[in-house]
Amino acid sequence: MLSRFAKRIVAALSSGPAPAPGGGPRLRSSGQVVGGCSRRKRQGVGRLAAGGAAGRRAAVCTALWAGLWAAPAAADCGGGRDLLAELAERDPHAHAAILAEAAAEPNAEGVFWTVSKPGAPTSWLMGSYHIPHPLIDPAPPAVAAALDAARVMLMEMSPEDMGGMATMIAEDPTLVANLDRPPLDQALAPEDFEALAAALAPLGVPREGVAAMRPWILHLMLATPPCAMADLAGGGGAMDLRLAERAARRGLQVKGMETWDTLLPVLQKDEWSAESLDALVLSAREADEGRDMQTTSARLYAEERVWPIWTFGIWRAERAGRDIGAEEVRELLFDERNRRFVAAALPELERGGAFVLAGALHLGGDQGMVRLLRGHGFTVERASLR
Repeated sequence: MLSRFAKRIVAALSSGPAPAPGGGPRLRSSGQVVGGCSRRKRQGVGRLAAGGAAGRRAAVCTALWAGLWAAPAAADCGGGRDLLAELAERDPHAHAAILAEAAAEPNAEGVFWTVSKPGAPTSWLMGSYHIPHPLIDPAPPAVAAALDAARVMLMEMSPEDMGGMATMIAEDPTLVANLDRPPLDQALAPEDFEALAAALAPLGVPREGVAAMRPWILHLMLATPPCAMADLAGGGGAMDLRLAERAARRGLQVKGMETWDTLLPVLQKDEWSAESLDALVLSAREADEGRDMQTTSARLYAEERVWPIWTFGIWRAERAGRDIGAEEVRELLFDERNRRFVAAALPELERGGAFVLAGALHLGGDQGMVRLLRGHGFTVERASLR
């Protein structure tokens, strides 16, 4: 469920903000960013057996190096299986229940909407798909035309703020290093830690690094399948950055609706709870299906039916016997942030001509952005992508 944020970590750690319109400083490389971590801790690297805080910081630096440099070897996420379509043949009752639960959500279908109020130009609300996939057009024609007609763009986090995490981790690796709790190879059952280490091995993350890192960053590493890492690390193909770059070329201001100061507490909240660790282990055990889950989700998005992505994920967790605290996750990662997004976007929407971009699962639902904006007196209507 955390793939909504994983691309921001990858983009931040590997590159930082997009270049300014008409040129400007290039993005910092992953070596430059994580190299700061390595230089400051190089005396600890290679002495992981010494244990303690210094050893764990060194392990984290090594893990970040390995994971980021493994990314360019990955391929795109095309060619996977549609797991939901397979479920329809294998268990039609479960399939029907998943779709019915999704359809019960308000505004469950649609990823592109007009937002209007008398006396102001039309604005637009777009639900993005954060992971590059061959099935996803990163700039559908009607969306591109709306952005070209807009006076300002708002997205979950501005490209400049994305790059802020790179600096934060380079200056303070303890953001991702676990220094005050038992390492994960002691906190988890042996078989669960083995599954976690095996899932991160394709990214080149050593076992010592897995044990020494905090759960929230491991959630994000697992939320982005290796098949997407190369595109994300380079910023290519992802809808969010592609549209932000288009806006920048037109000279539009690109504003964020949240910052790391507001997002990090969300990602870190209850990261050591039984439910969070259960979700981490579940992600690890299903990591080999990452390409298939991306294809399943991308097809649903292409059909503008995004809520089955959520209900199918919950069904899979329940089938695996894992209590991931779904209602708490939804309130924390979606509902609470939806209210924050709408509050941040309201001044620009009142003026009109705003293009607002957020993950597609933020639009529908009882506390979704469409419903919240209607509650503020806006007319919000579904629009065609073409």
